[in-house]
Amino acid sequence: RPDYIESNMNFVEDTINHLFMWTNNIEVQTTFHNLKELLRLQDGWHSIFPDKDFTYSCTKNVQIQGSSKKAIRIYQSCINRIYMMN
Repeated sequence: RPDYIESNMNFVEDTINHLFMWTNNIEVQTTFHNLKELLRLQDGWHSIFPDKDFTYSCTKNVQIQGSSKKAIRIYQSCINRIYMMN
């Protein structure tokens, strides 16, 4: 099993992380959720910084002024998470 997976995927895992609330393909979300469970991975950012909304904030976005996002997701094993927090 990997210690972590770093990703910039073509979908946003959580609907709340969309600037405009829309949903992804349910098959994509289900498959990715199953992969995380199989590999025993969790979102490292959300587990270490549960109160922070975004990893990246852009004030000069050409399309949408002041947009924010989680630019890269980092999924890690529970053991790796404990090491990072200490």
